[in-house]
Amino acid sequence: MEDILRREGRQPDQPYYQTPLDFISRDETALNLAWQYYNELSRKILFSPFSRRVKQVPWDRNPGDIFLRMDFDLELVGVAFIFVFSAVFLGAWNFSFPSTVERDFWRVASVYMLAYGMFGALWMELCMWIFIPQYRLSEGLELSLVEQALDQRPHPVRNWHRRFQNWRRIRFSKIRGTGDSDGEGLTSQRPKKGIFAFLSRTYNISQGKDPHLGVQVGFLIVTSFLCASYCVFRLFIFVEDFIGLRALPQSAYQTVEWAEFIPHI
Repeated sequence: MEDILRREGRQPDQPYYQTPLDFISRDETALNLAWQYYNELSRKILFSPFSRRVKQVPWDRNPGDIFLRMDFDLELVGVAFIFVFSAVFLGAWNFSFPSTVERDFWRVASVYMLAYGMFGALWMELCMWIFIPQYRLSEGLELSLVEQALDQRPHPVRNWHRRFQNWRRIRFSKIRGTGDSDGEGLTSQRPKKGIFAFLSRTYNISQGKDPHLGVQVGFLIVTSFLCASYCVFRLFIFVEDFIGLRALPQSAYQTVEWAEFIPHI
């Protein structure tokens, strides 16, 4: 038994916050961290708008709003759908609007929808495969067995980051004239100062102070800005869909000659 514990670690001895099998399957994605943070914040301020809090430990049910990690091929499918949905608003670029201001606002909103889909997807990928693992290692949190297995699988974002870290380590080694021991990797980082220390500060408002649900200030700022801007522009598009009906062009009232489009009718 001691040999097994020495080889595999003492993860089963660690306290759990959801189930006794946390050490096996605990895998918090960037999307789930943000969602659980805002969900818990809404519970503390107002009410629980999305799901009931699980009060039993260990859990007696699985909440329906937990975002699990997907395989990379499924991520590509999801990104394709996101891009299509984000770009569909550009189709009304030259549509007739009641005023020039509304047309310009629509164009700005549609451009942001596309930028949000692209940059938001990239941001979540970077957080999921680079920033959050770095944070967990810096906090001394052990990876779950699922995360350890995922770490052995190739992933473009993580592979790119590792190549960048290797290049950076070699570059700094040449500049300082030292060996690789001065390099910076996932497991050894310099203490951050100033604004970087502030952005790396962690806030944890989860029930029981679950260390796996802590979020960094930098992650919150970027994610909150992206999502808040998305809500503003998305709300404008939704409202404009209705108020734009007040001044339709004359062509909107013309009877459709279906025979010109479907001759066999």
